[in-house]
Amino acid sequence: MIFKSKKSLILGLCVASILVLVIWIYNSHFKAQELPIQIGLYSMYALLILAVCAAIVLFSKGFNRAGYLSKKQVYVFALLLACLVLGFFLDPGEIQSIYMKYGIDTPFESKCVGAVVFTSKLMLFTAVITAVMASLRAFIKQ
Repeated sequence: MIFKSKKSLILGLCVASILVLVIWIYNSHFKAQELPIQIGLYSMYALLILAVCAAIVLFSKGFNRAGYLSKKQVYVFALLLACLVLGFFLDPGEIQSIYMKYGIDTPFESKCVGAVVFTSKLMLFTAVITAVMASLRAFIKQ
């Protein structure tokens, strides 16, 4: 089968690699391995920073092009911030002994990590659903 779009192939490979990483991190928790958990934490921080930077770039690009911010851009940025705040307030802020070895020793740090994990899971879920829906839509249009 020949792919008509290299973007779809790259997107599919990225989603598959992210799912493999998530499964590896999830299984390492039960085996008490530290490296996958640290990689997962740092990659979630990096993805969150990337998402915030992308939102800011889209803001400035839309602002320069149209002379004002569009409602869609404001909604997306507000949704991202709302997910972070919601994750912060939903996290209980408990400090467990396993968290200490990663340098998380205050309830505030625990809540911040919980907010990033919640937002990352939500963004991953949204990305997978969006990729599947976009692929189905492209398939139906052909």
